[in-house]
Amino acid sequence: MNWNIKLPHGQSLLDPQWAGLLDSLRRFVWSLLTDPREGKSLKTTSMATISRMLAYLVNWMATQDFRAIHELDNHASWEYVEHVAITGSDKQYSTLHEGWVWQRLHILTLLYKQSGALRESGVSPMPEPPFDGRNPFDVAKRITNRQRDFIPPLPDAVALPIMTAAERLIGVPADDVIKLQDVYLAAYAQGGPGNHKGPGHSLPVRTDAARRAVRSFHFSMLAGESSPWHDAIDTQPRRGAGQVDFVAAIRSLIMDIRTACIIVLQSHVGLRINEVMGLKAGIDPDSGLPSCLQQRPSKTGLNTIFYLKSLAAKIHGRPVE
Repeated sequence: MNWNIKLPHGQSLLDPQWAGLLDSLRRFVWSLLTDPREGKSLKTTSMATISRMLAYLVNWMATQDFRAIHELDNHASWEYVEHVAITGSDKQYSTLHEGWVWQRLHILTLLYKQSGALRESGVSPMPEPPFDGRNPFDVAKRITNRQRDFIPPLPDAVALPIMTAAERLIGVPADDVIKLQDVYLAAYAQGGPGNHKGPGHSLPVRTDAARRAVRSFHFSMLAGESSPWHDAIDTQPRRGAGQVDFVAAIRSLIMDIRTACIIVLQSHVGLRINEVMGLKAGIDPDSGLPSCLQQRPSKTGLNTIFYLKSLAAKIHGRPVE
């Protein structure tokens, strides 16, 4: 939590004249972590958001010469709304953004909800609910002319070709790329025949051995197609600008397969990208399936239900399955 909040006229919240407000806000944040009066405890991963919300509020309080939380009555809350509406244009858009406004109004609601905890810690709380008791989200909607953005789904004309291409890549092409990687790594590790200059393990010799191995690799031909799914890797040394080295070409193929896997997982299973990143690699030796999959029979025993295990840290604050 960054308490070195910059205030008008070159001041900081850490300056002695703001010691009382600083102490009250520290107790407020601590109460969110240890004694939330509504909802779950604040997670440390949310501290950056709270820091931004407080910085915006405290800066406004300083301009209005508010020195304590208990000075933030209902009238002050509406003055704050006016301030947010006038000065809070979201730089990402040409119009005021609902989510941006809500975040800055919500901090007052949190302060009021923690009144009991603040009072018990020796801090005089807000005397009354802000915004006439209204939900800050409703207030934000009233003063904004742009609603919270939702990313629309891709139209079928775009999504279906992408999904089809991704599914094509994770079959035989993926096996080919894995084999190509193994061929490259094995040849690079082995190097070339030794001579009077050395054992054949220098960087140029290893690179040349890998180049020859990759040059001889042939990609598979897919069922129903008349040519290999990918052209042979051009292993000629590259010197000009914009030219792709054969190692970079292999890396690009690996990344293409990775991307295809992510597309299939997200489009078919609905995984978020953080859930994809939490999947454990490997194959279960008993089932032959990915080790992140669990099989269980349905209640009737007629079907098999597959469970996908991943690591999640957003809710728990630490990676858990």
